[in-house]
Amino acid sequence: MYCSFDERLYRRREVGKRYRCDLSYMGTYAPDRQPKINELFVKVAEREPDRGFILAGPQYPKSIRWPKNVRRIEHLNPRWHPHLYSSSRFVLNVTRRDMVACGYSPSVRLFEAAACGATIVSDNWPGLETFFRAGSELLLPTSAEDVRSYLHDLSESSIRRIGDAAQARVLEAHTSRQRAIEFEDAVRSTTNRVSESQDEPVETPEPVPASL
Repeated sequence: MYCSFDERLYRRREVGKRYRCDLSYMGTYAPDRQPKINELFVKVAEREPDRGFILAGPQYPKSIRWPKNVRRIEHLNPRWHPHLYSSSRFVLNVTRRDMVACGYSPSVRLFEAAACGATIVSDNWPGLETFFRAGSELLLPTSAEDVRSYLHDLSESSIRRIGDAAQARVLEAHTSRQRAIEFEDAVRSTTNRVSESQDEPVETPEPVPASL
């Protein structure tokens, strides 16, 4: 069963100056994930010096030199995650290599960001289309230039429309309550199959004549 989110905690919050930015990313440092972050986040920040960026997460090497317009947050308390998602024009999602190889492995942060109405910019992986529709519920760039085009070319109403569509999708299918219902249905279905198999009459073989 896939991960889920608590809709009571993850919802769109009022946009505040504290976390307002054009593009944000939140995640712990991982060597296999960093090349995509360099392409879809760092390179974009370097080429857009007049825009604001936030990268939240621990364990990034001190050797990394972030552009001056990138605000680093070493640890963001979970209570503020919805505020960051709600205050970012775009939220970047980057998936670990093992999850990409496995496919059909959405991270909980993908659902949490969508629940806050964030307009998600994500890497692509097998099965993603079963969770979100590309173009209408999230954006799938292949390069820094794609991300820059979103920053420049999409109107605020278009950005909001994509975020609203993603929010509606996860509220319908990926809340903790919905996942509990799916679990109960799966258990009930299995129980019914077992019960039906036990009720089936057992055929008794005819006795073999002694002469044989």
